[in-house]
Amino acid sequence: MDYSKKIENISNKLKLKIIDSQRFLVYLKIFSFDRILSEYSEPFFDDESSQFYDFCDSNQIINLIEFDRNVGTHIMKGVLFFENKFKNILINNWVEFYQLSNTKIYNFTDQELMHLMPNIKNCNDLNFQKFRYSLFEYASTSEFLISYSSLSDIPIRELSYSWALATAINFYRTLDTEIQKNILREMNIPDQFTSIFHKMMNVILKVRNMIAHNNVIYNFNSRHYRVEFNKIYSSVRRSDSQFDKYISIDKVCSLIDYVNQLSICIDGLNYELRNLSLNNYSKEYVIKLIYGLF
Repeated sequence: MDYSKKIENISNKLKLKIIDSQRFLVYLKIFSFDRILSEYSEPFFDDESSQFYDFCDSNQIINLIEFDRNVGTHIMKGVLFFENKFKNILINNWVEFYQLSNTKIYNFTDQELMHLMPNIKNCNDLNFQKFRYSLFEYASTSEFLISYSSLSDIPIRELSYSWALATAINFYRTLDTEIQKNILREMNIPDQFTSIFHKMMNVILKVRNMIAHNNVIYNFNSRHYRVEFNKIYSSVRRSDSQFDKYISIDKVCSLIDYVNQLSICIDGLNYELRNLSLNNYSKEYVIKLIYGLF
């Protein structure tokens, strides 16, 4: 690919000021020309003229890319803490409720497992055999479980260390309602939300996967599960958020920090915002995206 022609095109046709072509070239090779135009140009691009604003330049686009990646790092740290806390509370409550302790479930019959997961009958979208498989899917490759020679030797508590977040969310859905209530109480979420909690969790999962797969995060907004997410968010954050409003990344950060009882995401986000070097218009635009002000 002739990157010099790409840079010439973005400079001459789209009127972007190129401050340091070699530095810009490095980022073009990492993120691609099309991705930079489609995902990192929004705060700098004038749709009416189909050109960049004359007060924008290539260094500011690079600054936004760095900001976005750094914010993603802060959020991912918070998400991983959140995920560990959730899985720990989840399995502890299940084990204690049924007095399973060091029980190994690999050789359980389907009926035995279903007895311990009574709400699975209400999960019409969940195929039991695929779900059962997911409980052991990553056990053989997990560093946590390397000392076990067979899946049948792994106690349920240790087995949960290998679960993907999606598996843990589905596991929560199958549990007795009383266990679900105990889990929410430990996470400082009102237990009236047991039936929609997994939908809120799927928003967290979406953000986690977006960051893990190098998707842009600064302009995140989601309408999927927005009502359920906003109900829980408004309750725990004492916010008057409209339930039908899309979910912005600041709300995700705030909810993660609330559950963790730490300020990893919000402090990281605010730090990166303070140090984000853009023109006034573009920085204000980014702030509005982050806080859902459009």
